[in-house]
Amino acid sequence: QVAHSLSWLRAFFVYRSLDITRTFMVDDYLHKGDIVIIGTDASPYRMGGWLMMNGEIRAFFSCEVSSDDEEIFGTKRGAHLGQQTWEFLALLISIRLWLSGDNATSGKHLLDKRIQLTVKGDTVGSLTLALKLRPKSPKMAIIAREIALLLARLSFPPKSVHTPGVAH
Repeated sequence: QVAHSLSWLRAFFVYRSLDITRTFMVDDYLHKGDIVIIGTDASPYRMGGWLMMNGEIRAFFSCEVSSDDEEIFGTKRGAHLGQQTWEFLALLISIRLWLSGDNATSGKHLLDKRIQLTVKGDTVGSLTLALKLRPKSPKMAIIAREIALLLARLSFPPKSVHTPGVAH
């Protein structure tokens, strides 16, 4: 019964880049830093997203819902029941791609410096879940835990912006 919780505790203590102490600078409270916007979207078959820094689109991604995704989340590709899961998974992919690692887009870990992060999407449920990280199902909890570990390094939680349908 406790194996799952113990594995998360072990990951927390072994994950060396996640410091337990945090330093807050005056600039954090004055909202200084790069303006970073991540937009994501998903269909029952594909997921995608884009990264904008200081008003300039820097990167994008697109990928199919894989057979591994189907197995892990118990939802078949093409079924409307998986829509919110794929939307939320697209956000996790974006955060991992652009914020948490060295890459050609940013040149450094964006989570290690002050940024003003905004998440845009057309699904209110996924945006709310990204902010509150309170999933309603065990399958969504898998994604929520991963996002929580990554976003714990931010000085402040991200903002969310809902852009309805075609406008997105």
